[in-house]
Amino acid sequence: MGTKALILITVVIAMLGMALGASHTVGAPDGSWDLRTNYSQWVSRIRFTIGDELKFQYSTAVHNVVEVSKTGYDSCNDSSPIASFPTGNDVVPLATVGTRYFICGVSRHCDAGMKVEVNVKSKVVRTMQRCRRTGNRRRCQSETVLSSSAAADVDQSAVARLACVPKELVKVLKTVSSPKRIMRKIGSTGGDSHVSQWASRIRFTTGDELKFQYSAAVHNVVEVSKTEHDSCNGSSPVATSPTGNDVVPLAAVGIRYFICGIPGCCNAGMKVEVNVKRKEVRMCSGADGEGTGVAASPRQY
Repeated sequence: MGTKALILITVVIAMLGMALGASHTVGAPDGSWDLRTNYSQWVSRIRFTIGDELKFQYSTAVHNVVEVSKTGYDSCNDSSPIASFPTGNDVVPLATVGTRYFICGVSRHCDAGMKVEVNVKSKVVRTMQRCRRTGNRRRCQSETVLSSSAAADVDQSAVARLACVPKELVKVLKTVSSPKRIMRKIGSTGGDSHVSQWASRIRFTTGDELKFQYSAAVHNVVEVSKTEHDSCNGSSPVATSPTGNDVVPLAAVGIRYFICGIPGCCNAGMKVEVNVKRKEVRMCSGADGEGTGVAASPRQY
């Protein structure tokens, strides 16, 4: 494989991970796996396709996740579960076409609306031909478009540029399932005395991770809503992380809010707001239309 192909692998790998398989945090960005989120509205905004995954994030002290049949879903009955997920950070691959049913198995939570029905569809690949005329010459180029890219929050035009990549390289790239994750250790760069200053200097994108490191004897981490972040109130947590070495995946676009739940710590400044943006990588065809030109959107840190 030539040098150009190797360069293309490096640049394209992140985009293919998102285009070929999206990660959906259930309820995000406005909610989570809780009693407040309207899951019918949440699923109505997303097209789930083969290769995607669901992420359930919640406090194990008050919730769990149980996959059930349609009958169990409709009746909120988890006595014959298909699978149970009790960790609080559960990842469920969507590997086949069909409808999946999930409920919270804690008493009365499903009846209160804590249930979600996910309809998984096949990826639709279509080929478009774009032509342009230069003088008396007419040049045409085929472009492959993955319709599921909209659900993965990927620029449709960027995915279409995959047709610019040599066919041999596309075969290699299709084996890649996810982009490289970037680990962000809270407050670790620049010596900032306040985590808000630290967060303002970093561009967080989907696929990154936060790492909270602290003494569990004196601190903890609580994910909360914006209102509770502003008021330093951790009474209704989205999730709690008490280990002292907590890793939080940033799987979806949106703003996440974290505080220390120990009395007095949040008011003293132990809170952080993380604005997660879409990962942007674009590819362009070269002047010869043979896929030799590559452009990557700059990352800001």
